[in-house]
Amino acid sequence: MTVEIPDEWLLDAARAGIVMARTSYRGLEPTYQIGEGAYTKIPERSHALFPVAHYEFVWAHQLWNLAEEVEPYFEYYLEHYILPDGNFTYNTQDQVEAPLNVGVFLANSARAYDTTRDREALERRLTVLERMMELVVRRYRWSKQKFPADDARHGLVWGSPEADNGDPANDFPESHPYYYQNAVWIWRGLKEHARCLARVAEDFQAEAMRRKSDEVTALAAEMRVDIERSLAKTLADMSPEMKTARITPFTALDTKRKPTELSSYENHRYMMDWLTADWGDAELDAGHFRHRELAGLQILGMGLDGDYPRTSNFMEHGTLAGRIRQDDYRPFLLTLYGLLCFAMDSGSRYAPEDALLPGNFPGEGSPYAWSAVVNSELQPAMGLRWLLCYEEHDRAVVHLQKAAPQHWFEAGERIRVEKCPTRFGHLSWETVGKAGPAGRPAWQVSVSWEGQFGADLVVHIHPPDRRRLATTTLGELGKDRVFLAGNLFAGKKDVTFDVA
Repeated sequence: MTVEIPDEWLLDAARAGIVMARTSYRGLEPTYQIGEGAYTKIPERSHALFPVAHYEFVWAHQLWNLAEEVEPYFEYYLEHYILPDGNFTYNTQDQVEAPLNVGVFLANSARAYDTTRDREALERRLTVLERMMELVVRRYRWSKQKFPADDARHGLVWGSPEADNGDPANDFPESHPYYYQNAVWIWRGLKEHARCLARVAEDFQAEAMRRKSDEVTALAAEMRVDIERSLAKTLADMSPEMKTARITPFTALDTKRKPTELSSYENHRYMMDWLTADWGDAELDAGHFRHRELAGLQILGMGLDGDYPRTSNFMEHGTLAGRIRQDDYRPFLLTLYGLLCFAMDSGSRYAPEDALLPGNFPGEGSPYAWSAVVNSELQPAMGLRWLLCYEEHDRAVVHLQKAAPQHWFEAGERIRVEKCPTRFGHLSWETVGKAGPAGRPAWQVSVSWEGQFGADLVVHIHPPDRRRLATTTLGELGKDRVFLAGNLFAGKKDVTFDVA
């Protein structure tokens, strides 16, 4: 994907993250550490196998139209570090490192096919993915048999919510609370996997794929009903104090806490997993963000981890994923700029896992805190892609420039993107600012695509003078956006329109 934006430093940071992660891998062997540091371990059975790092490595490459290049890394991990029972190999532990990661791997697999249409690569993954699915579905079925339907744990998934909190000697249904992020990511992964199989069936008239898709679709729908029932019960059972604060529960039995209390892992990990899964309830997303504010664990849009002044930024793509869905794009930009300016060196792009605030220096505190890691390095790559092009996962809608800052729309500025991958096909577009009538800026937007583009487009424009848009020569005009219905693209390969 080729990108040209007014803030070249932001583009540099996004590209640097991908380069630094790629050069830190040893062949196809995964890593968590960028370069060498506290997380560098020989042999590699260590944090190098952190599933979260590898899924984001694959995800970021896919978003930047590098799906074919990252496929060997994806396959290598699946073949070498998923155990026969579907568990992850991690550190010295053989156990699921948060069952939710099965869902993320399924979503990555679907995205790979969306971009490449490589059926052979998908089929090479299927055997391992199905083992992973079997493990989490067994745990899902267990909770349905164990707990009655009026128990909030009914239909959720047990397992360690985080690698460092897991213990292979204490890996039982009673070992951890029933976290919603486990259930919702598994639901989301199954839904994406079913959609992928249906697409393969359509592309190749593969009846066996269609039958599998129908089975997984039904399972995902069943799971959705169970999770909705559980959420409704837990929300109803919350204390008056929690209801008044309108915060969102983390677990099935999270009903009695003080709204000003938020633990470190809840803030910098569990909340993030919920947000990346995109359950589809904006109020529940907002409840997590309100909780962070009430507990005083937010600065510049980022999540503080609660111990001492630092942001544990390795999961901040969760904050970015939650903020990009909101109508107001400014909190997203605040988070992205905060990560770039306070959690990443502005010259080398070295991004410590636990960036110390304000202005500490390498070597102060824990060596792990000062280790740059794959996830932290890739935050700008994830954020810039969503800023430029964000796909709604449950509707055929693609947003362009949804979080672009106002100064990118000044006269003489240009936003240009070529070969941006979406599940509807590759998009290219250019937005050029120019002098308009009465001294106001105006814009010419050109969009082109490959094949038949089967989605609606929302082109966002944020005038520097903050006045609402007045005219467009194509589509439906909003205050700061132009809505282009998908039927406008029928029989065409490109459109160009003017906005003022």
